[in-house]
Amino acid sequence: MQSAAEWLISEGYPEVDPMDYYRALFPIGTLEHENEQVEGKYCAIAITIQEDGKAHRTMLTDGLPQLPDLISGDDFSILSPIEYAGRRATTENARWLHALIFDVDFLRMDKEDLAGLYAIFFYADESYENDYKALPRPTYVIASSDRNIHVVYLLDQPLAMYKNIVQQVKRMRRSLIKKLWESYITEAYESPQYETSVVQGFRLVGSKSKDKKNKVRCFLTGDPVSVEYLNKFVPENARVTDLAYKGKCTLAECKEKYPDWYERRIIKGEPAYGWVCHRGLYDWWKTRVTEIEVGHRYHYLLCMAAYGVKCNIDRDEVLEDIMTARAILDKISPVNNRLTISDATKAAQAFSDQSRLLTRARIADLCGVEIKSQKRNGRSREVHMKILNSMNAVKRSVGEEFATGAGTKEDLVLSYFFSHPDQSNREIAKALGVSRNTVNKWLKGRSR
Repeated sequence: MQSAAEWLISEGYPEVDPMDYYRALFPIGTLEHENEQVEGKYCAIAITIQEDGKAHRTMLTDGLPQLPDLISGDDFSILSPIEYAGRRATTENARWLHALIFDVDFLRMDKEDLAGLYAIFFYADESYENDYKALPRPTYVIASSDRNIHVVYLLDQPLAMYKNIVQQVKRMRRSLIKKLWESYITEAYESPQYETSVVQGFRLVGSKSKDKKNKVRCFLTGDPVSVEYLNKFVPENARVTDLAYKGKCTLAECKEKYPDWYERRIIKGEPAYGWVCHRGLYDWWKTRVTEIEVGHRYHYLLCMAAYGVKCNIDRDEVLEDIMTARAILDKISPVNNRLTISDATKAAQAFSDQSRLLTRARIADLCGVEIKSQKRNGRSREVHMKILNSMNAVKRSVGEEFATGAGTKEDLVLSYFFSHPDQSNREIAKALGVSRNTVNKWLKGRSR
């Protein structure tokens, strides 16, 4: 079988030295100098996952002097094409985006040929520009393994990562992911990786590949691209059109004009999307690991990162839990499809505000597990119970029998707990009308 690197060589695409690739990504003069802090200058951040599962961050400065040791090392390291303010590679700290990079896994095979890789370049031809299958021509293609690649669109000008622009980039990424994960490109077309983050990191070029037998190799396949060029290949509602920050209000003016927003976002520090769930929901998800089957392992880890965001769990704790779950899930892996630290690190990239939008139904579908909903038709518990009690009163008045919830306290508590894993013992006791001691007794030792 022909590998992705072999196909690119056969087509005449020149291989690029790892340091040349990264200097094209972060040209000399772009990043701040080592041991210097200059206004308007930032660092890139490489994350190394060590054998014990712990993450180590390396700040990359101008000229990238730290990079050769990371590339030649045995540990798994990733890097996103972004400059950051601060030591954490988060969306909030992102300042400048230098490239859009996409994972494409399980390239479609036609007998011994990589038909999926051929299709990417076939539909990137100018003659197909008006075709719905048309793709922008990649600047680089990185062969991360035999059938997995990274498609790189190097921007001719770095893009400012203001909040309004980040939202537009997310929509553009989703639209391009959909096109790059079509059935004529990948055999995994039923599971496109929409959940990947704008700040996703990618295995270092020149480092060992996932199978540890080869190295990640980069090939020059086109020119740097403009945002306007990429806009041609996505629907109008997925285009990046605002290249300047929209906000014109000072914080003091926002406090005056939007007091509710100011209290929620500035004073209380609540996230931009949704609300913070009880920690019990996150702990409950960790207990579901034994139900996960092959085919859903990666998405279970991805959803663990999402639950970590939803429940406001510390990022480092979530990463540690993901690595622990990876080791458990890898025990059921087929010999030829191991769940690696690389996979787990990639799943951990879902630790972003966007993951708050993952719905219960979507998580259940991704992970192949049942997640029952609370059947209150959108009502609060108080309103729901008032309606239920009123209905029971009518049934009682006409002599009709109805379920009273009779049974042992253990059954009562456990049944409610499994239906409401995000509630505290105090809340469960209040809802059931029993003492906290009763709830504590039957839930003792159960992970939440």
